[in-house]
Amino acid sequence: MARSANEVTAVRPTNMIATGKSTSGSIMFDTVPATIKLPRQMTLVINAYFDIVEERGGKHQPVKLEDINNHADFKQYRQDACDILKHYKLKIEGAKPWKYNQGLIQLGQFS
Repeated sequence: MARSANEVTAVRPTNMIATGKSTSGSIMFDTVPATIKLPRQMTLVINAYFDIVEERGGKHQPVKLEDINNHADFKQYRQDACDILKHYKLKIEGAKPWKYNQGLIQLGQFS
């Protein structure tokens, strides 16, 4: 039986676990192997990340998704950087295998 809204406690849970494919904030691609095979739109996102990092001194750092989106031209894919990253989020985080029998490879992390 479902509880009514009045019966639900107003205490914030401390053990919540976020799931799903939401993307926001920033990303850092600090563990991309040199020989990985990636879809073209992912290479566009990663190249934009590295261009921005080079402009900021060359040290790996979280880059806002908005900055990546503004840096590269995603019109050919009818998607922006957020859509592309949302689609590949689980693979980027190493939770889902990449194609071509590459297995689980973590490319970076969201923050």
